[in-house]
Amino acid sequence: MYDQSIGKSILNRFLYNSDFDKGSDYHDQKVKLINLALKYLHKGTPPTVCVTKFKGKNLYKIKEVPIELLQRRVSHTLKTILGVKVDDRNKIIRKLKLLLEDDAPFVVYRLDIKNFYESVNVEPFFEEIERNPVFTKETVSVVRNMFKFYEYNAGLPRGFALSSVISEILLSDFDKNVKNLSETFFYSRFVDDIFIITGKQDQISMDHFIEKIEDKLPTPLKLNAKKEEIHIFKNVKEDFPSCKKINYLGYLLKVSTLENKGPRSVQVDISYKKVNKIKSRINYSILDFLDYVERNGQDSYGNALTILKDRIKFLTGNFSFVDYKKGQKRNSGIYFNYHLIDYKESESLKELDKYLIRTLSGKTGEVSEKLNALSIKYQYICDELNTMKTYSFVHGFKKRTFHHFNSYRLNVIQKCWKYV
Repeated sequence: MYDQSIGKSILNRFLYNSDFDKGSDYHDQKVKLINLALKYLHKGTPPTVCVTKFKGKNLYKIKEVPIELLQRRVSHTLKTILGVKVDDRNKIIRKLKLLLEDDAPFVVYRLDIKNFYESVNVEPFFEEIERNPVFTKETVSVVRNMFKFYEYNAGLPRGFALSSVISEILLSDFDKNVKNLSETFFYSRFVDDIFIITGKQDQISMDHFIEKIEDKLPTPLKLNAKKEEIHIFKNVKEDFPSCKKINYLGYLLKVSTLENKGPRSVQVDISYKKVNKIKSRINYSILDFLDYVERNGQDSYGNALTILKDRIKFLTGNFSFVDYKKGQKRNSGIYFNYHLIDYKESESLKELDKYLIRTLSGKTGEVSEKLNALSIKYQYICDELNTMKTYSFVHGFKKRTFHHFNSYRLNVIQKCWKYV
């Protein structure tokens, strides 16, 4: 049986390096954090949170590290006992690529659960773990207390580790029911984002199928009609020539029928949404540079240029970081995040390269123009920008260009676009 105890040795396993203040004694801090966590546990203290807005939604973060420590512990308990697993993104895309190459007729459904986090009813989950003799009173109490902060209204708080775990538990029956439908050939769900492939269907059958999917959602959840996509693939001979584009899990799947005998070809690229996100980060990097030099004057140009250069390196290249949740080093960046794409065929990588050069040359808007004005005025700024124009998304992917940043520098780099 899984040990659910919440004691000093167990809590010590859930401490991350980021929980500690630099310059203070590590051991003293560790003892204090764990003792406070146990104190909050016995008192049943609810968290206090800071609330930020992200894309119009509230994002919550627990202020007290000791209470966050308790959340990590019970999240791990729930995942382990209930077997919560999230499918690997790259495995899903590889499987989809093979399925979409089939020359038979089929239908692809891209569905979205409307306001999932804010709308989902969590009471059935609380009642279930309270009834389940597997869970200790201590575990149930901590889970309950995490939802007793002042700002809590309903649903699952975005940003909480517990929320992602509970969301998977609440939708597990839905997943099984949809997979077991006679029409379903392939099913995948990532949080509220659903991808289904069925065999050939007429319009009435498609409408009925979507209604059937919605009926299987836990009350009061509904599908978001505005984000609904249906892609109909006919027999290859009837579908020739055609090209359909489907976005899923950060990738763009371009499904083309180039010959009337098939097979279909599927090219994997970076999704439009992710391309726009990277473009936004380029813009925020330049905006932060301009704001920095405006506040600190000409003497700050050198430091500001160094930060800007590191941000462009970060976006166009690759780097490693420590995943404190898994206790290991992980690689990230333009190659490691999108390694399933073919850089020779990728329109997204080429588009990003063009956008970077145009932006650094003052050709993509007001912020870009201000940067260009400084480069005209100061030669060393012009020289540095010319160096940055040599950085390339295509090259960073092809050569797997690697840059080394320590954890402090990574935080500085990402600070200006943290919620972009």
